[in-house]
This record gives sequence, C-alpha cells and structure tokens, in this order.
Amino acid sequence: MLPANWYLPRRRDTIEVIGTALTAHAAGPGHRPIARRLGVPDSTVRGWLRRAHTHTEQLRIHATLPAHANDPLLPAIEPTANSFGDAVEALGTASNAIRQRHGHDTPNGWPGIVALTHGRLLARRWT
Repeated sequence: MLPANWYLPRRRDTIEVIGTALTAHAAGPGHRPIARRLGVPDSTVRGWLRRAHTHTEQLRIHATLPAHANDPLLPAIEPTANSFGDAVEALGTASNAIRQRHGHDTPNGWPGIVALTHGRLLARRWT
C-alpha cells in the first residue's frame, strides 16, 4: 500500500499524476493536451484544474507563509501575471523549505504539498 500522502481524498489518481497536470498547466497548456499526455480523461484533468483555479490565491498564501517561516533567508516570492503558476511555484518552494529545515524524512515534492495543504489541495472549499 502507498503512503496516504501520495493521494488526495476522493481522487483515484496519485498526487504525482495530479501534480504533473497542475505543473503542466502552470506552464500554459490546457486540459486536453495535458490529459492526452497523462492518459487521463479530459474531464478529469479539467475538474482538477477548475478546482485548483477556484482557490489559487489561498493556495499561494497558504504556501508562502510556511516557506518563509522555514527559510527566513528565502527571497520574496514575487507575483507574476500567471496567478496559477505563482501558486504552484509557492507550493513547491514551501515543500522544499520545509524539507530542508526538517530533514529528509519529510515528504518532498507533491507528497510534501499534500502534507502542507492537509490533503485539501483540490478541496471544494478553503477556509
């Protein structure tokens, strides 16, 4: 059995697959080419992207604060014109900062992001 932080609640695909889709979308492509590349139905990828887009700013803020708390020397994470890309970058930066501070037993990459967001990366509501 895979560790719990490799999955998101109520999602069949691993966080690595979902994270690959989110990362690809942050670089520009839409849901159809991403779905083809991953071998996942278009509607599934479209749902992931829609859900992530609904709370992009909350994700960015939720990641930026622990990133700087775990690495005070980290330069400012400057926003760009791509708010979705900013959120994905902030999540990755926070995951790396937490791992560097707390050691290699801490999950990194997308499993670390699942832990950072408490499994709520694609939650219906962010409060």
